[in-house]
Amino acid sequence: MAPSLTTSAAGRTYDFSRVVGGRQQMNGIISMAFGQDDDVYITQKALLFFDVSRLKIGPEPDDEELVMSFRDIDPNNFEGAWPACLAVGPDQDVYVTDELRHLISVFDGDGHFIRNFGQPGTGPGQFDRPSGIIFAADGSMYVSDTLNHRIQHLTTAGEFIHGFGSQGSKPGQFESPWGINLDGEGNVFVADHRNHRIQKFD
Repeated sequence: MAPSLTTSAAGRTYDFSRVVGGRQQMNGIISMAFGQDDDVYITQKALLFFDVSRLKIGPEPDDEELVMSFRDIDPNNFEGAWPACLAVGPDQDVYVTDELRHLISVFDGDGHFIRNFGQPGTGPGQFDRPSGIIFAADGSMYVSDTLNHRIQHLTTAGEFIHGFGSQGSKPGQFESPWGINLDGEGNVFVADHRNHRIQKFD
């Protein structure tokens, strides 16, 4: 029998449902994103292991499976890589930020490599350890450019739209921004890692 666990926050009650995975199936999960038809994509990163995988998590207990490993399809696509976060785009392709190669890799939903974009640097569309990534309602993306201490707003082709932020602790500045998300109104929320805070931008 599953343990009973109920948590209340902001006037809403959350009941524990179940656990998916464990050490025998997954290793060092960093990020997750939802696709279509119960698909869940994850990045896994441990000391000597990294991968992007697709799971299926259905509505019933035990209704899940580890469908595939992107790395198993073509290990060459991960040579020298260090995947961090991922997001599913409006085309259902999977966009993965790569901290060591300072770029974003794009795969189709079945793990086949499509393209990379970005390169090391400080200019528009360049990165220094990109991490968090999220898509807006219009199909554009926001990326946490962690060691450039800024957020970049890009098209799905990687074309620069605009950016904001600089290094520091003042409002609107960052110290290694990491996680990023949007609310229903399109406001941008950034986990400002080394400033120990979350900042909201409208």
